[in-house]
Amino acid sequence: MNTPPTPSAPPEASGSAGSALCLACGLCCNGVLHPYVAVAPQERDLVQSLGLRVEPCGQGLGFRLPCPLLREGRCLIYAQARPQVCGEYQCHLLERHRAGLITLDQAGRILQRMGERLAEVVAQLPAGYSLDQVWRELGEGLDGGSALPGTPLMRHLHGQWLLSVSRMLRYARRHFDP
Repeated sequence: MNTPPTPSAPPEASGSAGSALCLACGLCCNGVLHPYVAVAPQERDLVQSLGLRVEPCGQGLGFRLPCPLLREGRCLIYAQARPQVCGEYQCHLLERHRAGLITLDQAGRILQRMGERLAEVVAQLPAGYSLDQVWRELGEGLDGGSALPGTPLMRHLHGQWLLSVSRMLRYARRHFDP
């Protein structure tokens, strides 16, 4: 099963503390916080040159998450040319850290707890499913109006999994939503 990387406590900051926090997390790239990244029309060529598939998303263009350039919870092109939105994005946790409201250690503990909640959700997935496959199938079922309760996926998911997802998403909204 292809599972998304879980956030971990941030390493000692070798450069900017914000970068250390971002590189220890990856939640904005793995599909847990957002289903896609919006792409400005003038950046379409750059995004495609990175091997990302630009398609209609939301009100404009974007690429779906999890980002294929995310490996083991880290962006492969973090220090290189990446879409402007990726470089400018700040989750609530990063904003609070940069404002001096929480320390890097406190942020690390929040990342660790989020990682535990994410691992709990992933551990309960049916064999052969990744979290992004579940999100897509559930989204397609809801958008397409199909009867989700009868799908093979829904027969395997249960109340405990839904409770775990709810707990994870509440925690994510509280600590990461900008």
